[in-house]
Amino acid sequence: METDKKAPDDPSHYYGGIIGMDGIQAKTDELIKCIQRGEVYERYEKALARLEQQQELKDKINQFRRLMFRLNSENSEIDLFEETDRVEREYQELQKIPEVNAYLEAELELCRLLKTIEQRINGAIEIHLPE
Repeated sequence: METDKKAPDDPSHYYGGIIGMDGIQAKTDELIKCIQRGEVYERYEKALARLEQQQELKDKINQFRRLMFRLNSENSEIDLFEETDRVEREYQELQKIPEVNAYLEAELELCRLLKTIEQRINGAIEIHLPE
């Protein structure tokens, strides 16, 4: 064992290093590659590529997203019921366009996958915080 080797300034090497930090990074990279090679991500990428060929449809989706963001972030200056109805009508119209519907479904499926992964990790790792 080398005794004169200088420890790096990286805080992850505190007390000789976080056990398996390199392994965690490697497994994280592996998880990312698994997601990218999976059918959910592949479906999302294909739907996105088809959508990007039609700028008008992409603009419609972005407009819908802005509307959703506004609905979820502004809570004082809008009529919530009116805006919710507007968003719902807009969504129903977008769903009638096959390319847009395929993209929205693929995006939702990918988001759900990522959320499930996050929830599993957070549920398995206990962090005890003082009250």
